[in-house]
Amino acid sequence: MNAPVKHILGTAHDLAKWRGQVDRALRGQPVDFEQVADAIDEGRMFMFDSGEAFVVIEPQGDPIQLMVVVGGGSQKGLEGLELVVSVWGSIIGAKKIVAHAREGFWRRLKKQGWKKSRIVIEKEICHGWR
Repeated sequence: MNAPVKHILGTAHDLAKWRGQVDRALRGQPVDFEQVADAIDEGRMFMFDSGEAFVVIEPQGDPIQLMVVVGGGSQKGLEGLELVVSVWGSIIGAKKIVAHAREGFWRRLKKQGWKKSRIVIEKEICHGWR
């Protein structure tokens, strides 16, 4: 892992320290900061926070896929959280992680195995770590 993770699951209170980035990222989206914070508190979404980066995940569908609702922070921090989210996703039976991304962001991630799928990027979760 590239970044030390101080804790795994965060709360809506933890999300508040990233409020500016969350508000900018969700501008024009169907959800806002308060709705995401409520979903975290209700256990419908899950926040992962390394102090260097954060990501909010919503498990969806059958088979389960992990939809990235919002994330931010440093590239190094996000790379570290990817492993944590992948392991957690594997434990709950998720098959892949899916995120909407800008073209430039995808270009930085494609070397890590992310595939461009229309305007969405996705990555299979490796279940061989057990």
